[in-house]
Amino acid sequence: MSAKLGSTKTMAVRTRPLILCLALFSVLTSCKKRLPGLEQVTVQEQVYYSDASRWRDDAGTMRGEVIRGPEKWAEYWELITGSPEDRPAIDFDSHMLLLFNAGQMHPGDRIEIRELVPRDGMLIARYSVQESGIQESEVYPVQVVQVKRQSAEVRFEKMVNWQNRPWVSPVTDP
Repeated sequence: MSAKLGSTKTMAVRTRPLILCLALFSVLTSCKKRLPGLEQVTVQEQVYYSDASRWRDDAGTMRGEVIRGPEKWAEYWELITGSPEDRPAIDFDSHMLLLFNAGQMHPGDRIEIRELVPRDGMLIARYSVQESGIQESEVYPVQVVQVKRQSAEVRFEKMVNWQNRPWVSPVTDP
């Protein structure tokens, strides 16, 4: 009887790592699934990025704008570039633009609209800010991305610690 009990214990000990590995594999594969309703903004959708935005009247204030028509696009294009020339053509029947102006920053600092998340009937545009630590002069970063046209209200939220475990704060937070 003790031999039988010993072999059962040995078998249980031997199968435990296999069960743990299968459970871990199951968890890891389920984590890689895309969350429903999450749209990643890709590089191909970027319309414009510059560290030399001419939009400086709100220096130091981060600001997001939604552009759903050509008149507003013309107005903002001239505001950020200083010229009405060379404005990219956008099909506003099927697309809209998200413009994010970071205000006054430092060389090497980067902003990026990273993802769009539907929440409570709104569209949340999550952005990240990478600070370079260089403080020898000033830059004024602005990014414009093209996304599928939606009627939902858009809110911009800053992703904090986005490289490791993102959490967000509204654009109005410092």
